[in-house]
Formats: sequence, C-alpha cells, structure tokens
Amino acid sequence: MSATLIFWLSFIILIGLYLCIPERISDANGSYEDNLAEIVWTDNYALRKFYGISNLIGILLVITSVGYLTFAEHWWYIFVYMGAIIGAKIGAFLLKLGIVLICDPLYMYDRLKICRIVGSLIVCAVIVISIIALVI
Repeated sequence: MSATLIFWLSFIILIGLYLCIPERISDANGSYEDNLAEIVWTDNYALRKFYGISNLIGILLVITSVGYLTFAEHWWYIFVYMGAIIGAKIGAFLLKLGIVLICDPLYMYDRLKICRIVGSLIVCAVIVISIIALVI
C-alpha cells in the first residue's frame, strides 16, 4: 500500500472519529449534560459495543498510520497529520451540518445517535477498504 493511500484512509477515519464526538454543552454547574448525553444516547447494548469497538479500532489505526508514515516513510508526515486534524474537524463539521439538514432530528440525542452511527460506519467502511487494499 502506498503512503498516500495510507494517509487518505487514516484521514477519512479521523473524520469518522470526529463525527462521533458529541457537541460540548457548557453550563455553570460543570458537565452534567455531557454525562447525561453519554448515558441516554441509546439503550441498545449492541449499538454501544459497535460504537466502542469501531472507535477503538479507528484510533489504533490512525495512531499506527501516523507512526508508520512518520518513522518508516518521512519524518515530516507528523506535520501533515497536524494539518489533517484541522481538516478532519472541518470535514466532520460539514458532515454534521449535512446530517442536521437532511435528517432534521428534533432532539439532541437523536442527532448524537445519527452522528455516532454514521461516524462508526465511516470507520468500519475504511477498515474494510484497507483490508481489501492490503489483499489486492
């Protein structure tokens, strides 16, 4: 697999991971709403496990890609990934905006659930594409 393909696949995984991060709700009392969002976003045990495992594998793949490209290919890939973090945040914001415009969820937890499912599916799709690219 080429270094460019590894970079772009890990960049897309970064977008999927940023899509899974909920918006921060700030209040004067601390992070009660953040904790509540983590508790009530879904009651489905399988969905929680799918979300957790896909995020864990996605984070490991991104860290592995950064390490491989930085130490095995060129040292300056670390700076490329710093720019990719900013680009992934912008891409995830645009995807969240599209999800809000297309799905029009009424409650914050519905939007959070949709964003997490789409982000997890993006991560899983890139993992499958990576496996196919390694085999071919």
